[in-house]
Amino acid sequence: MKTFLEHLKPKDGEIDHVSLMKHHKKAAIEALRKNDHDAAAYHSKEFNKHEEALKNATY
Repeated sequence: MKTFLEHLKPKDGEIDHVSLMKHHKKAAIEALRKNDHDAAAYHSKEFNKHEEALKNATY
């Protein structure tokens, strides 16, 4: 039986939304540390796009 996280792993050729969410979260936090609000907004938006795609994905 697969665990929940195993269900989230992408198949070949699919986008790895979980890894991209992790990247954009870290990048947004780092941008805020540098007081770069434009970059933080971009990474936050990208994080949200991948989160929404993950919610809509059927596994």
